[in-house]
Amino acid sequence: MNQTSALKQNWWETCPCISRVFSRRDGIPLQKTISMLDEYQAQGVGAIEIFAPYWGGDQYGALDPYEFTIVDPAIGTMEEFLKLIEECHRRSMAVIIFINVGYAAMENVDFLKAQDDVRRGIESRETSFFLWSDREDAPPPKTFSTEFGKEPEGQWAFSPRADKYYWVKWLGFQNDVALPQYNFASAAWQEECKKILRFWLDTGIDGMIIDAPFCYLNCDFTLNNQCITDVVREYPNQYLQPEGGGAAGESLRRWLLEAGYNSLQDYSILRFSHPVTLIGEAIQKEDPSLLEPALSTWRETVIRAGGTTYLGTYWNTPLTEPQFLLELITIVTTGAILHDDCSLLQLGFSKEMREKLACVLKLCANTEALRVNGDRKLIQDQNGWYAFSRFAAGSAQEAVVVLNFTDREQEFSVPAEAGRAYRNALTGAPVFCKDHIQGTLLPYGYEIYLSEKRNEKENV
Repeated sequence: MNQTSALKQNWWETCPCISRVFSRRDGIPLQKTISMLDEYQAQGVGAIEIFAPYWGGDQYGALDPYEFTIVDPAIGTMEEFLKLIEECHRRSMAVIIFINVGYAAMENVDFLKAQDDVRRGIESRETSFFLWSDREDAPPPKTFSTEFGKEPEGQWAFSPRADKYYWVKWLGFQNDVALPQYNFASAAWQEECKKILRFWLDTGIDGMIIDAPFCYLNCDFTLNNQCITDVVREYPNQYLQPEGGGAAGESLRRWLLEAGYNSLQDYSILRFSHPVTLIGEAIQKEDPSLLEPALSTWRETVIRAGGTTYLGTYWNTPLTEPQFLLELITIVTTGAILHDDCSLLQLGFSKEMREKLACVLKLCANTEALRVNGDRKLIQDQNGWYAFSRFAAGSAQEAVVVLNFTDREQEFSVPAEAGRAYRNALTGAPVFCKDHIQGTLLPYGYEIYLSEKRNEKENV
């Protein structure tokens, strides 16, 4: 099944946008996604993420698996999944999947057999996949969270079919199910987990987002690496993110340097239980200075540890369209992969907004100074406007980004470095300046400038 890919090495470092497709939840067949690839590419999307492609239940967008090695019949076939990969690669786009190896559906074939075996007193391969107890008040087991100094979360749930309790973390959005967690202390489950990941990696995908490994039962760094990240690294050029990693305040560096992942969602910007992201709040309050403490403690930590950040937004935002466009442009120009929640092509954005965003996404994809993993230096964040420079190691190119977080025009002036030639990255027009770049930003407007060192003849 394995397909070759001609993507750039570490393709995610120059991929400004990944679009997640909830194939099962939203009723989007694989064939429909294939038919929309030209639209995604025109929008500046660099990768398609298929959410839970395996045959699953109805919980958390079909994350709860019935059977891992079957494409969900509701979305298509394996032939169509392989065709999606082929068509994406033909367009130099990546394909990743969002996969859960932490818990099963209550109707999962292995869990059904395990319950029957437990009731009969049979110690089978399937019974070892899960954790059992005779008592509801038995002590909680360890989870991967314990490795980060956090308490495990979950409970013992009774199975009438097994006549025993089993360990559960996830109860569904309606709290009406008790999804059994896989037991990483089981040698049989360890091998099964590796087999599952290799099955999907052999299709030729370009990466995975692993669902909530922080909560994996009886997992530690050694088992995480042996069963997940080491397996993925057997395949070249793979994007790898632990969904939820860092959200509980645990060490970001340990996820990257010890657990072996190469990207983290930025939960300092995308905050739980808030109607807008921190960027959205900064725009509402006309105060970009709110962003620097978050960016310097999260993004810069991740970049220094060799990783990248992945950042979504609230697509049902209360922001106006100009404000929302500015939020999305702030995400990508500050150096994060924009996580599109299957919304860029679905929601009623104006043609003008789509074109403006596509222009910036394509600019970021093709500009060394705006690489996702590049450096960033604050220029100013007072009086409602935000300016910073971007640059990448080994590149002489630099970028200056200026953003207006207010509903009125803003005059701006940012330092220009002697010996560099500047141009407007959005129009291509040269910028003639001595020691400052000056201009006027429209309400919620933005400008991006690129510069190169002048050669000696130009400096004369």
